[in-house]
Amino acid sequence: MEQPMKHRVLEILEQSRDGDISGSKIAAQLGITRAAVWKAIRALEKEGHRIEAVPRRGYRLLPDSDILSAEAIGLHLATRTLGRGLVVLPSVDSTNTYLKNLALRGAKEGTTVVADCQTGGRGRLGRTFVSPAGCGIYMSVLFRPKGSPDQSALITACGAVAVARAVEEVTGVSPQIKWVNDLMVEGKKICGILTEAAMELESGGLDYLIVGIGINVRRLPEEFPQPVRQVAGAIDTFAARPFSRSRLAAAVLNHLEEEAGRMDTGAYLEEYRARSCVLGRPVTVVGDPAGKVWQAVEIDDQARLVVEDETGARQVLNSREISVRTL
Repeated sequence: MEQPMKHRVLEILEQSRDGDISGSKIAAQLGITRAAVWKAIRALEKEGHRIEAVPRRGYRLLPDSDILSAEAIGLHLATRTLGRGLVVLPSVDSTNTYLKNLALRGAKEGTTVVADCQTGGRGRLGRTFVSPAGCGIYMSVLFRPKGSPDQSALITACGAVAVARAVEEVTGVSPQIKWVNDLMVEGKKICGILTEAAMELESGGLDYLIVGIGINVRRLPEEFPQPVRQVAGAIDTFAARPFSRSRLAAAVLNHLEEEAGRMDTGAYLEEYRARSCVLGRPVTVVGDPAGKVWQAVEIDDQARLVVEDETGARQVLNSREISVRTL
């Protein structure tokens, strides 16, 4: 199906972000009139895109125009599979829930849902993931692996490495990873990952895996609850250079496909361990009424956290059952 004309105009504006492009040049590229270009520009502005029009110079997207769009993500996408079936929504209850419904209807591996806002964003252990409009990237990616449910922990670790690499590439910020699914910068959480799996009843194997990624990009609004503000951080408060959310979303998909493609080698686990902000530190197990203090000593080849108490006794923590709190 051919794209609406406004989307084709938006693609050209995204490609020309570093300068102006005249209405006549856009018209010539698309084989339309300058009046049709102007109409498309007006439609994009109504959607919230900030476009500057300067006589005798043309149009350009302003640097602070940062609306997530399939066109902008596609410009930076270098994948073969991930994001090639892309749904971008202004708002959704949960990208994971939305993608589950697509998966049940036979969506292909790599199908990706990106939203500007979630009204019911979810984190691990039943927690809420605050997902305000214009502040983050909320995305879910569908995998259809041939393996066991144990892969869910590994692909969560794989996803954490991919997001960390993408953030570093696009923004210059180098996140650490807090086992099992949080990315941290200077003690603030900038990303959470929620992996959900569905089983095939006959084979007992995986039907699909959905990797949900929530990234805090812009500062949270002042009205957000103080407990959230104490924990959460935003990438743009640490970033060394300006960037768009669409470019960052594409970089996440690029790195996720690369890392998932070599997941069997376990190579990403070395970087996962190197980025850990938990190893070597005292931790407590969330939900332990005694609040026993352990030392985090290792992340094993199944991405499980190995902890040790003062007697030298060790315990292996499974990400599906337990979380940790650093002291």
